[in-house]
Parts: sequence; C-alpha cells; structure tokens
Amino acid sequence: KRVQVVLTTGTFLRGVIHMGPKNWPAGRMGEQASVGLANTLDQHGFPLGRMATSTPPRLDKTTIDFSQLEPQHSDDPPVCMSFETDFRKLPNVSEQRLLPCHLTWTSPQTE
Repeated sequence: KRVQVVLTTGTFLRGVIHMGPKNWPAGRMGEQASVGLANTLDQHGFPLGRMATSTPPRLDKTTIDFSQLEPQHSDDPPVCMSFETDFRKLPNVSEQRLLPCHLTWTSPQTE
C-alpha cells in the first residue's frame, strides 16, 4: 500500500526574507519560518525545494513618474492559479480594480 502526502508549506518552510544586503529566517509580516519542520523532513530524506515568489519591492507610487515606464497590463480576463477558481466570485478582485505592472531599467545597457 502506497501513501502519498502533499505538504503545502507556502513560503514558511525554511523561509528567508531578503532586504537589501541583509537576510534572515522569517515567514511573512514578522512571523517565524518553519525551520524545525524543514530540518525534520530533510533528516528523513525528503527533497526540499524552493520556488521564488517574485514578490516585488514595495514602492510609494507618489514618488514614481509612470510616464517614463512601460506598462504591463493584467491578463484580460484575469487568470487564477487554479482552474476551479472563478475570479468574478472573489471579493477583492474585479477587472475594474486590476492595476498594471510597469517595467523600468537601471541603464540603457540593461534594456
């Protein structure tokens, strides 16, 4: 008999926050990383991986000249991570509330 378990730990499993040149173990918003669980799984031979959350830095939009940036608009209609999710039923998501991302470069060489 084979038993399979999917353990979805989010970003907490050996979670690390990077802020500039500094980094430290953490979850979100001051919560702790799940280091003990990660160590136990590792000791029992379970492979551990990490996927980037690609969380962008938080910026004050009043300090940015968006006319100098290249907009990247959301999918139309929005696409959810699960095929079972209907974005129209989510309380805080609507096509009218979607905001674009914006591309910028540090120099002409990085374009």
